[in-house]
Amino acid sequence: MVEKRVIVQWYTPDDKLPEMDTRVVATIDGRYKNIIFEKALVILEWSDDCGWFSYDYDYEELDVIAWCDLEPVRAKR
Repeated sequence: MVEKRVIVQWYTPDDKLPEMDTRVVATIDGRYKNIIFEKALVILEWSDDCGWFSYDYDYEELDVIAWCDLEPVRAKR
């Protein structure tokens, strides 16, 4: 058995922003209606025009703590 290690890099928004139209995993604090997010992992995108946004929630408050661009696994069939 061969062990495969995948190393990812986390960035703060002050350090670096993701490329436009790239979905990333982000750690956030935020609020959507009655849902409070504390250090939650979510999928977000960055836009120079709109800033951070989600296809799942229209956040009323959103603070991105850090983000990481992960490559999805491509399973062989």
